[in-house]
Amino acid sequence: MNYNIKKFRADFDILSIMSFLKGMDIAELEKKHFLGENFDAREIGSLERSMYIRDIKWEAIDLTPPPDLPPPDQVKESIEHLADRIFAENPGEVKKILK
Repeated sequence: MNYNIKKFRADFDILSIMSFLKGMDIAELEKKHFLGENFDAREIGSLERSMYIRDIKWEAIDLTPPPDLPPPDQVKESIEHLADRIFAENPGEVKKILK
């Protein structure tokens, strides 16, 4: 979960999100009002801070953190056997899903 949060933070910033939303096909006045066309640097900074996604502190929510995943090469064979078994038992369903 925290990996995804960090990746989102690294890949998206408030200016990129606002730029994307401004490019959407909605009425020009609505875009300017909704997206803060005239935001100054202080307002953009405030908006960015309010939208910041924080890391999850597992101990604070009394949940066991998820286990670390093993390396892919360590589980590849087991996953292939599982996939083969699922396909053998449900070929029609698997084919529908893979369409």
